[in-house]
Amino acid sequence: MQAVLMYTSIWSLVFRRNPDAAIVFSLSTLIDQARVKMIGAIRQEILSGIKAPKQYELIKNTVA
Repeated sequence: MQAVLMYTSIWSLVFRRNPDAAIVFSLSTLIDQARVKMIGAIRQEILSGIKAPKQYELIKNTVA
């Protein structure tokens, strides 16, 4: 199976308050298949956009 580099825009859509269920399902499926890859620059963009410290820690530990 091929790996998929997930861009910041997709992660942003998933982390919103009311994410699109189809996008969440697709990303979850790729994660379950261990196909999603994340480069450091994308990880940093995701973390820099989080304002709540509690949410930051949760996501930081999730995408590590």
